[in-house]
Amino acid sequence: MYWTRAVVAIGLIGQAGAVARIGDLGIAATLLLLVAAVVAAILLTRAAPATALMIGWGGLGMTLGWWADLGFRSAVEVAQHSGIDAIWCRAPALGSAWHVVPGVGHLVSWMNAGMLLFGVPAAAFLLRPSSLLRCTLGMILGMSAGSRLAAAVASGLDPAAAVLVDHALMSAGMIGGMLGIEHLPWPRAQMPRNAAIATSAQPAIVTRKPAAPA
Repeated sequence: MYWTRAVVAIGLIGQAGAVARIGDLGIAATLLLLVAAVVAAILLTRAAPATALMIGWGGLGMTLGWWADLGFRSAVEVAQHSGIDAIWCRAPALGSAWHVVPGVGHLVSWMNAGMLLFGVPAAAFLLRPSSLLRCTLGMILGMSAGSRLAAAVASGLDPAAAVLVDHALMSAGMIGGMLGIEHLPWPRAQMPRNAAIATSAQPAIVTRKPAAPA
């Protein structure tokens, strides 16, 4: 548990630092984010260790990918040059043609690539392949839903506040997506009857009384 908490804390602290750079936050706000990251690491690892690993490191990859989508500039700088809508997850290197189909520009972004590259290997230590696949799907769907909600809710805010709201909603979406999809009534694989019988069969143990003394 302690190593899991430490690994999650590293991921969340890294996210806090990246969010501070993206939002061009001051020292006080950055320190608050760092404290919140440590508290979140403690609470998440107590409740759901595998989810905590995916949100810690998947969120770190997501945040670094978001920064890469912005050209490693702050959201304030990007908004000044291109408007507030330009700070949301995009794939500028692929050109505007990718945005003809709704959602495609989001799916091919560095944000999603970083989330998967960092989050899936981190959780693979604790999850079976089937659970890992479900949690990965939930993470993608939840983050996408959170990002779209943030684009609608935070579009009227200043860039720094919009970054905080966007990151919070994406992270909440990731957590909700992973926990929600994992608790759906998925069919369980049944062990073949012959295998179950063979597994339950126990070898006979023969005990022999010691011979009585003559």
